[in-house]
Amino acid sequence: MAERNDDQTRGPAGPAGDEAPRPTRAGAPPWMPSPPAIAIAVIGMLALGVGLGSAMSEIASSAPLSTILLEYPHRATEASPPAAEPEEEPAEAEPELAAAPEEAPSEEIVEEAPLPEEVVEEAPLLPEEATEEPELVPFNPEEAEEESFLEGEEGTLPEVEHGFLIVLAEGGYDETFGAASATPYLSRVLPQKGELLPNYYGVTSGVLANEIALLSGQGPTAETAANCPDYTAIAPGAVSDTAEQVEGDGCVYGDEVKSLPTELTEKEVTWRAYVQGMEDGGAIGQPWRCRKPTLGGPDPTVPTPDDRYATWRNPVVYFSAIAEGDECEKHDVGFEVLTKDLAAKKKTPTLSLIFPEADTLKTLVPAILASPAYAEGGLIMITSAQAPQAGERPDQSACCLAPAYPNLPPAEAPTEPPTTTESPVLESGGGGKVGLLLISPFVEPGKVEEAEYANHFTLLKTLATMLGVEPTGYAAEEEVSTLGADLFTSGEEMPGDG
Repeated sequence: MAERNDDQTRGPAGPAGDEAPRPTRAGAPPWMPSPPAIAIAVIGMLALGVGLGSAMSEIASSAPLSTILLEYPHRATEASPPAAEPEEEPAEAEPELAAAPEEAPSEEIVEEAPLPEEVVEEAPLLPEEATEEPELVPFNPEEAEEESFLEGEEGTLPEVEHGFLIVLAEGGYDETFGAASATPYLSRVLPQKGELLPNYYGVTSGVLANEIALLSGQGPTAETAANCPDYTAIAPGAVSDTAEQVEGDGCVYGDEVKSLPTELTEKEVTWRAYVQGMEDGGAIGQPWRCRKPTLGGPDPTVPTPDDRYATWRNPVVYFSAIAEGDECEKHDVGFEVLTKDLAAKKKTPTLSLIFPEADTLKTLVPAILASPAYAEGGLIMITSAQAPQAGERPDQSACCLAPAYPNLPPAEAPTEPPTTTESPVLESGGGGKVGLLLISPFVEPGKVEEAEYANHFTLLKTLATMLGVEPTGYAAEEEVSTLGADLFTSGEEMPGDG
């Protein structure tokens, strides 16, 4: 054992003449480098450490940390090694980085980076839209969510951009459009500019009841049939299973009742009601917009030469959702606003509900025909609420769909339709034959279409379909069709922007 230890302490034999190495002390390491060698080794190790630290720092700083953090926030420090520029990485680090599982998701996120740029491009549109009043934005049927909205019962209806529904109070077909009419402009001049439908009917008795039916599909109450002498809410207001009819007595429908105007508002399609005579209110201390009686009290309005306004000629205020809404004064106005709105296309609403006196048509219709809004996809519809219900020639005939209205006494319900007939006309139960005149680039001027039978529910369903909203009340019934698509042309000869 002593010899073995002695051999271990002895260095290897050197060449002849070399000095033998010095023996070591017992218990000391077998060999110890000289102090200069130790210093050189330490300096070399420090230099190597600095170089490696610098290289790793460059790799970490070049990694796309923000991208990785979006998908792996809990492993951000582990995901940092994947470098965006692998060619600059040290050769010895490449195998480890290539195997990192975070690398593939990192590339997918980088590819989707252009998405924020699209949002930035669209953002400037928001302030511009906010500066315009909602009612000035015309409806474009091409932007409707479902193209089926433009599909009528018998084909495709035209894409009307601006509709003008003109409703006179009372006038039978012969008195309005016949040869003995007291208004030759309406009976002779205007039919040459449009298409006349003689077989168009009111749906009940009472001017107000027909106006309400035309806007909502709601049948009459005893009070609306009498033009609502007391401005009271309908009670009890139960809703029937058939056509969502509100049952009870009274005139004013609750907030939950749907109508064409409220449907348009929900869809952000613009509309306005222009009521002749409402502009007279300001001069006598009455409201000149959204004029209505106090709910629960009598209606004191009586048309006079100084104040021609009558509440029952303003059907929109019989819907609480409109009359008590924040925008009633914007939607329900007089004729002085119509003059301003027709001056520019952007000011003309998509649907104009116009309730004039017959002697106004001679100036009203030419103003619409000359407006920029009519020139681009316009449609004028002229009819009366009802035919005379009393006097020498009363007419209570009905057509198409003549339901037994739940709020009328059974004696006033319409007669049953005949089992076999070539005509859908009934002798009673409606508002009589009033006729409908359509003026538009979409119709053939001077045409009289005797084969088309329709009523106020038909027209309501047609307008709802054209404007992209759901029909309401009786207009939503399957038995009710829209106006025939064959009444309209393709509109290819419509004037363009220039």
